[in-house]
Amino acid sequence: MKITLICIGKNNSKSFDSEINKYFKRINSYINFSIIYSNNSKTLDEKVKSLKKKKYLIFLLDEKGIEYNSLKFSNFIEKKIYSGINNIIFIIGDHSGYSKFITNNFNNKISLSKMTFSHQMTRLFFCEQLYRAFTIIKNHPYHNN
Repeated sequence: MKITLICIGKNNSKSFDSEINKYFKRINSYINFSIIYSNNSKTLDEKVKSLKKKKYLIFLLDEKGIEYNSLKFSNFIEKKIYSGINNIIFIIGDHSGYSKFITNNFNNKISLSKMTFSHQMTRLFFCEQLYRAFTIIKNHPYHNN
């Protein structure tokens, strides 16, 4: 299985990049994980159209989505892994949200919080929670520290 995080734009903070990279490496010790940065909504739409044709499971990170605690998110990830799904895509929009194409074609939404975070923080928080999910699944003590 492969998990991909797609984000519009790049981080403009080296400290965020450093922290995201730390979790990126940790996640890859559990599963094939990649991060794709898209320059704008139009480029994102093109990428997502090609992924939709391949029948990838796509989730938008959106404050109006389903909210999980860490244990339930790890359970969600584990079920997807054992269901035989080969590719899961998570998408983080930019400050203006998602394009009409994305909004109209994808209903699966997950919320990290009802609060609003910068997109750079959302990327970091998502990577940390994905790593935490795998440590919970593998019974690693990280979650309890």
